Amino acid sequence: SARSFFALCSLLSFLLINAEIYPLFFFLTLLPVYLLVMGRPLAFFRKKSAKELLVYVLSPICFLLIGCVKVIPVLSFHGHRAPLLDSTVIPIRALIQVFFNPFVPTSVQPDWAPWGFHEFGCYFGIFSILIVLWGVLKRRKSESRRFGLLMLFLLWTGTGWGDPVNPWFLAQKLPLLNNAHAQSRVLIFAYAFFLVLLGKSLVRFQRPVIIGLSMLLCVEAMTAKSYPIVDIFKAKGT
Repeated sequence: SARSFFALCSLLSFLLINAEIYPLFFFLTLLPVYLLVMGRPLAFFRKKSAKELLVYVLSPICFLLIGCVKVIPVLSFHGHRAPLLDSTVIPIRALIQVFFNPFVPTSVQPDWAPWGFHEFGCYFGIFSILIVLWGVLKRRKSESRRFGLLMLFLLWTGTGWGDPVNPWFLAQKLPLLNNAHAQSRVLIFAYAFFLVLLGKSLVRFQRPVIIGLSMLLCVEAMTAKSYPIVDIFKAKGT
């Protein structure tokens, strides 16, 4: 709705004022992609009144004007600063370690990356993937396919494959947004859409099967997925 869009632009303004580059980057990149994949933008705007369309036009302008309170002073003092551009490609040999091995210590420094493993580890889980694959193949014409496309797009961005045509490489050509680093952080959003697919796939089973699979996923969460939390609290200085 127009009211929600205005609220979103207000939130983006506060993120910009507070120099929250990463949330701002994710909002500005994920929102248009989400609208293009999940909805029909042209049909959506045709149904809106002139007053609502005015809100959609003026809200980004207000967002930019409010953000100028922070952007203009920063540019006046640091406009000469050259952003540190980076792009890390996760090699195929590391995919199992990144997506399927939750017991890798967060202090590990991969030989293929400038950042620690805590920037890359995003455990999906083999049981969860099998459930999602079954659900997507069961109903190919449902909206699950759109969520799957979003997840694949974010996986592509987060892994850095296809550089220099990877979306992350293209985003680093944009001012302000090119201050964000470690594109692997995009993987957490791929995981968020993966959880949506997991929930949609689970409800397609019979109730006893849902209960059994849910218990299995809970056990997995309490063992495999809790390991990084325990490991990080063992780190020096925590």
